[in-house]
Amino acid sequence: MFNTRDFMNGLYFSAQDVLEVYLRQCENKKEIENIVMKELENYLDIAEIEITTKLDELKETK
Repeated sequence: MFNTRDFMNGLYFSAQDVLEVYLRQCENKKEIENIVMKELENYLDIAEIEITTKLDELKETK
């Protein structure tokens, strides 16, 4: 069975790993981190809504 929470956690930690590598190479780390984290939160919110909607649609078709 598809677990939304596990999926979202996987996305978050994968993105966090990429962010850490990127931040090591940047000078203005705090500003960049704030921008990237805000975008990541927006992306995860959208992904969660889309996943929840799809799961609801699948439940209705059963």
